[in-house]
Amino acid sequence: MVDRASWFELNRAVAQTHRVKAIEKTTNHDVKAVEYVLKEQFRAHPELAAVLEFTHFACTSEDINNLSHALMLKEAVQGHVGSSTMPHKVNPIDFENSEGNLGLANALMDHLINKLPISRWQRDLTDSTVLRNLGVGIGHALLAYAASLKGISKLQIDTARLAADLDNSWEVLAEPIQTVMRRYGVPEPYEKLKAFIRGQRVTQESMMTFVDGIDGLPEPAKEQLKKLTPANYIGNAAQQATSLPHHL
Repeated sequence: MVDRASWFELNRAVAQTHRVKAIEKTTNHDVKAVEYVLKEQFRAHPELAAVLEFTHFACTSEDINNLSHALMLKEAVQGHVGSSTMPHKVNPIDFENSEGNLGLANALMDHLINKLPISRWQRDLTDSTVLRNLGVGIGHALLAYAASLKGISKLQIDTARLAADLDNSWEVLAEPIQTVMRRYGVPEPYEKLKAFIRGQRVTQESMMTFVDGIDGLPEPAKEQLKKLTPANYIGNAAQQATSLPHHL
């Protein structure tokens, strides 16, 4: 039997779910609908209402990043013999080799981590058989790492193409612009950027015009934003990349 408190919480959760779905009919975005429902609740608390526009701050979409990285690698693989029957086709053979070996290594290691901690009746001798394959799993992993490094060494970056893609993607600056808008308490930064960007091509000129028209944003902040470009909006990424070997 469900007690009164649990029944109340269940009904409250169901009501919130219906509210999310109702908002989603307008936003066509499930995460954004959840954000708006949370904002509705936060408005009743002064300490949260003061930072309302940070509700969805710094959220990213890792799945999109991972997909783009995979496509970049697929298109960039060059320098080795391609298909045995189609000369125009370039096969990412090193990365496929790595993927296969990683699959085997992960399967073996997954069995080890699930098998070895458990001993039946304090005398489980199956461990000795399993442990003999520890080197096999590590061996497949090492082969995979070597194949990945070999494949990466063959990649050639098309810097001109990348620069052109960046120059045609001024909408990426919507992230820092709305962050600065939040910093100075400009209301509804996401909604303002959405109304500006959705359904139209964003150029350097149109982006600069938008920045100039932001009410409540100090002039020094506007000037700082107008110095940003899709190419130089990298934060301290270069510093992190060069310092990475020191942490390995």
